[in-house]
Amino acid sequence: MSELQERVAYLHGLASGFNLREGSREGQVLADVLDVLDLMASAVSRLEARQDELESYVESLDEDLAELEEDVYGEEDAETWEIACPDCGTTVEVEEDDYDDEGRLELTCPECGALIHDREGEQTQGKKDGDAARP
Repeated sequence: MSELQERVAYLHGLASGFNLREGSREGQVLADVLDVLDLMASAVSRLEARQDELESYVESLDEDLAELEEDVYGEEDAETWEIACPDCGTTVEVEEDDYDDEGRLELTCPECGALIHDREGEQTQGKKDGDAARP
C-alpha cells in the first residue's frame, strides 16, 4: 500500500469517528470526497507501478543501444591534451569537448586554483596525448 493510499485510509478512519449522519448532506459530501480520494490514490499507485516498469524497460533499451553503437561504430578515443598550469606547473588533462563553441577553454587548476586559459588551434604548454605538442 502506497503512502497516499495509507493517508486516504487514515482519513476514512477519521471521518468514521466524526459520527456524521449518513443521511446528512455534510456526511454524504465527506463520504463522496473520500471515495474520490480513494480512487485517485489507487490510480496514482497503478501509474507509479507502470512508471517503474517503463523506467526499467528504457534502461534496458539504453544499455542494448550502447552495446550496439559500440559494435557498429567502435569505441571513440577522445582526443586529449595535457596543459600545464602557468602558476604552479601542475599538468591538467583536457579533452576536445572541454572547449566551448568558440574554441576557448577556461578551467581551474586542481592544485592552486588558478584560472587556466587556452585557445584551440594555438600552441599550448602541454602535449597532445602526452607525445607531440598540440598545433
